[in-house]
Amino acid sequence: MLKNDYFKAVLISFLFSLSVLVVLPKIPVFVNSKLYKVDSYVGGYQIKIGSLNLDLSRFRSGVDVQGGDKIILKVEDFEQQDKGKYLSSLVEVVIRRLLLAGYSDFSVGIENANNGEVYILVPEFLDSSKISSLVSGSGDIEIKKLKDPNKWSAEVASELISEPSEWVSTGLTRQDIEDLRLIRNTSGQDQIQLIFTPEGKDKFKEFLKDILNKPFSINVNGSPQPIAAPVVSQSLVDQPNLDPVITGGFETNTVKDYIVQMKNPILSHLNVSVNKGVKAQLGDNFLNKCILSVLIGILVSFVFFTLKFKSYGVIGSVSLMLSLILFCALFKVFSLVINVFSIVSFVIFYTVLLEFTNLVLLNISSSSSSSKPRNLAVRQAFSVNIESLKLILVSFLSFAFVFSFYVHDNTKYFLSTLVLGALVIVFHYFYLLKTFIELFGGEDEK
Repeated sequence: MLKNDYFKAVLISFLFSLSVLVVLPKIPVFVNSKLYKVDSYVGGYQIKIGSLNLDLSRFRSGVDVQGGDKIILKVEDFEQQDKGKYLSSLVEVVIRRLLLAGYSDFSVGIENANNGEVYILVPEFLDSSKISSLVSGSGDIEIKKLKDPNKWSAEVASELISEPSEWVSTGLTRQDIEDLRLIRNTSGQDQIQLIFTPEGKDKFKEFLKDILNKPFSINVNGSPQPIAAPVVSQSLVDQPNLDPVITGGFETNTVKDYIVQMKNPILSHLNVSVNKGVKAQLGDNFLNKCILSVLIGILVSFVFFTLKFKSYGVIGSVSLMLSLILFCALFKVFSLVINVFSIVSFVIFYTVLLEFTNLVLLNISSSSSSSKPRNLAVRQAFSVNIESLKLILVSFLSFAFVFSFYVHDNTKYFLSTLVLGALVIVFHYFYLLKTFIELFGGEDEK
């Protein structure tokens, strides 16, 4: 092999090894012998790069194929005249909250109109308790102060902050606060900015001067525990007309969730219950049956290639297998979800991949029978289908691009899987399959 061939072989080996490590679930590796001891694992990695958390512990599956959790929101004292209209508006608010918070893998609907119940179906990989908190919060906010400010000291700060009985209302509520923003200072630190109404600013000034170097608390959704309890500084007392900015001492994600709730308030009190382990919408064993069917189809295609094209069929089958592993690895890395749409998209992708592999092997086989040099036969086999391949890939990408502007639910995974499949097809056709045939397809006869 030439030096360039060695490089190609090493690159393919590296990609294959990396893809296998990504695809594998967490497999414990334990060895306890006299020579050495190993207590580790392979696969199922969880990688953190800065703010990016890459969870490779498992493939994500949608509620339709794998089941999940069902959250029930029940309106307390439900006595609305137009129950259907009220619950429909509640569903819209819940959907907006979930979308603004970055969720997409869910479905929301009316569970029982007479009892004032709305359901949310979420897959198992999402935190149903966090979602419950997000959708059930009223969006209310209240500013409190210490009942006895003289008790405040650094030594008892945490104790006072966590004790609800030590705090009293200042009269500042949601009606007095125009907005609450999450901003970032020049050092990259998150800050909360409170924007008061004119009336709210007057109320804030009233109690501000009495709590210099003492805290006030920000309580949301009727919770006795504050999301922040900043200490009033001299600069804030001296410039009370400025919108107060709070640095540190709060959970950024909690504040983000509250901002979503504040901008999409729910007027009724909601009781929440969560039913774990809801069955898949398409049947208990749908995903397992689907995976089995796909594996059988792949195996049949491998056998077909091997019987029809002999050694070239084996090369084609191996390249197909590596491309499928690469596809699965990328699917997992990009956190795509296995649902009925992505399964359909995968079938389309594999059909195209299979067809072009078959065309290449057919062209090589026919060229070989006409005594053409192998290198020439390989070049012609790949060049003859390039225009057709380009047309299909452009169609894939154009379709995905156009419909991405109109699709906002789980059908987006159809488009994402299609785009991912198009990229793998390009790699398979122009690099992997061609390299394998050049390396292992035999030599030209002298």
